[in-house]
Amino acid sequence: MKRIVAIELEQMRTKLSGYVGIFNYNLLNLCVEAEAVALLSVKVMTEEGEKNMEDVAKVAVDKKYHFIIDPIYDDELQPIAKGIMKVHPEFKQEVKTWEGYDESDPAGKYIYCTMPEVNKDRRDVMNNAVDVLYNKCKADMEAANAKATAKIATHMAGSSDSEIETVKNLREKNVQQFEEMRERLHTDKLKEIEDAYQEYLTKQVEQHQVDQEREEAEGNPTSMRLNSAD
Repeated sequence: MKRIVAIELEQMRTKLSGYVGIFNYNLLNLCVEAEAVALLSVKVMTEEGEKNMEDVAKVAVDKKYHFIIDPIYDDELQPIAKGIMKVHPEFKQEVKTWEGYDESDPAGKYIYCTMPEVNKDRRDVMNNAVDVLYNKCKADMEAANAKATAKIATHMAGSSDSEIETVKNLREKNVQQFEEMRERLHTDKLKEIEDAYQEYLTKQVEQHQVDQEREEAEGNPTSMRLNSAD
């Protein structure tokens, strides 16, 4: 294989890998479950200047939909909360106290972030966002493949049929590898959104049953109220 052809193939592979990587990063920032990657872009303003989250706090995922963010220095708790708010205003933030600490002790405080529930409106918005990101990634990959194909064809002029076929198969194999990665990421994210939506619906049904049982126990069942309304 000509060296210049090998270089073109490697450059194409790097571009495809980069586009899939960006797609994955963007999907992780469409937070359904708590993903630590989503906090990488958070900047925290401290007395020493702007810092990354990993420099000012320890982060852990709790029960799939929650972050525990433990400040290294207690006076940076509020700056951390503000930094998160700027990047992910959809997160619900609570300041909690570690067990064994008095509530008045700043050193015992941490931030507890909860991902928003996926109701119907949020499911629709997130599905649309995923598709937009997917289409952008697909278009970029197709453009990179087309550009590489044209350049390689020029460099392969005068080569034997077997050499041309070998390079074609290698290029297509590389493209297929990253296309499969892209498709898997797309499918998995849509499933993650749908699973969270189904969890939301289940909770709604369970809460309705609890409310109905409570009303019946109080002698004011939902059915009676509905009948009286009629």
